[in-house]
Amino acid sequence: LFNSFNTLSTLIEEDQRLAVTYVENLSDFYRHSLKFKDTDLIALNEEKELTDNYVFLLKQRHGDSLRINFHLRPEDLNYLIPPLTLQLLIENSVKHNIVSREKPLTVIIESHGQELTVKNNLQPRTSPITSTGMGMKNINARFELLGGKPISVAKTDSHFIVTVHLIKNQSS
Repeated sequence: LFNSFNTLSTLIEEDQRLAVTYVENLSDFYRHSLKFKDTDLIALNEEKELTDNYVFLLKQRHGDSLRINFHLRPEDLNYLIPPLTLQLLIENSVKHNIVSREKPLTVIIESHGQELTVKNNLQPRTSPITSTGMGMKNINARFELLGGKPISVAKTDSHFIVTVHLIKNQSS
C-alpha cells in the first residue's frame, strides 16, 4: 500500500490522467480484496481479474522492467483457487528478484487443466531480504485446508517455479 502511495504521488506530478487511472485500479484491487476476504475459493477467471489490477499497479512502479504474461486456457477458467494466490506469488517474485531495465523480471502464469504454474526467471537480489517464508507457507496451508494438493516449488539454475493444483468447481 505504501509503495502504491509513493507511485501515486509521483504520477500526480507527472501525469494526472494516469494518476486517476492508477487510483481507479488501486481502488478496484482493494475493493475486490475486501470482497473476497471471507471467501475460501474463487474461479480462476475472477482471480485473473483481481490480479490484473495488481499487475497494473506494479507496472506503474517498474515499467518495462517487469513483464507478466498470462497463458490461461479458457477451459481452465472455471477451476477454483484461494483468492489472492496469484497476487502473492507475483509479489514473491518481485520481492526476491532484481527488477531493472538491465535485468527485467518475467513472470509467466500458465494453466494446464488442474495445474497452474507461476514461473519467473531467477535473478536473486544482491542485498539480503528479510523474509519469514510465511507467504508460501500460507498459500500451501490454504490449499491443503481446502482439500487441494500441496503446492510444488522448484528452483533451477535459471527459474523459480511454483505449481498449484486448482480445485474442480463442483457447481459446473
